[in-house]
Amino acid sequence: MLDKRTVYGIYLAYIDEYLLELRFDSQAIFREAGIDAPHRIQQGERITVDTLAAVMQSVNRHTRRRSFYLELGARIPVMAHGNLGSAIMACKDVRTVMTVMERYAAIVLPSVRITLHQGRDEVAVEYQISTAWPEVNIALIDAFIGTTSFNVSLMTGQPFYPRKVFVTYKQPPDAGMYFPYTRCEVEFNSEQNRMVFTQAQFDLPVKTANALNQRVMERQCEDELKKVQSHTQLTERIREIISLYLDESPSIGFVAEKLRVSERTLRRRLNEAGINFRDLLKEIRHETALYYLSKTDMRIESIAFRLGYKETANFRKAFRELAGKSPRQWREDPSRNPVP
Repeated sequence: MLDKRTVYGIYLAYIDEYLLELRFDSQAIFREAGIDAPHRIQQGERITVDTLAAVMQSVNRHTRRRSFYLELGARIPVMAHGNLGSAIMACKDVRTVMTVMERYAAIVLPSVRITLHQGRDEVAVEYQISTAWPEVNIALIDAFIGTTSFNVSLMTGQPFYPRKVFVTYKQPPDAGMYFPYTRCEVEFNSEQNRMVFTQAQFDLPVKTANALNQRVMERQCEDELKKVQSHTQLTERIREIISLYLDESPSIGFVAEKLRVSERTLRRRLNEAGINFRDLLKEIRHETALYYLSKTDMRIESIAFRLGYKETANFRKAFRELAGKSPRQWREDPSRNPVP
């Protein structure tokens, strides 16, 4: 049984293909990450998230191309996403596509939470990615931005660009690289990662819609989601849920509900594994705080909110206990250890 979260390995083949197109030494990049033949990976084959992260970090070191994952996202077709891709292609309209993605995104990429926020005239798609690697999180957000407009435009036969885009990380030197994929300004150092569309855009029909296929593929997605989650070690699933729902200050009962087990069963299993839930929550909050302080210019009050603290003072106190200094002092200290 797998003991780590997994992702579709076919993405490595697309990375390999694009590296070759750009004339980089793909073989050396993958070898550094411990992969010999990415082009031999078959559709549906899964790899660990650790492996994907190692490849992405190697790509960053060798290419120094900040726009790589924006460009890559626009090159990965919907059908590369296995059962989820097939379900998406069968949806009747964009609204249904986004709802299916919201429900099943974890099939293709664990540690992802997609949430739709309905307004009167607009719909915001919030996407939260919480892997253990901050640079990988940024790369995956870029890939999501790159793939959304390109693939939905193909599926609907209509240009599909957001009205607004918000991301939590700092503005890169060449912020203009986002414009071909967004056709609007990107607001950096925001409190959430969001793409905002009109209600009319969400009503656009999908050209390949098929109600029967959608029902069949959603059943396949349900089965695959259960299988993927059952093959993930308990501690990984708990960390994943806490990380994705930090802003809701998840309790052990909340996590048990997401795992579909009783709170009593979860407490027993945590005790057997020698894990203290409060300590784990504190650890994940601190790791996430370091990421926001290091990789974003987000206000301290906003960071506290994202970590699930009702009072900023409680965040400052908890951070000082672990770091020996306040969040602001840590952020401004030039001698601090950088977050990888």
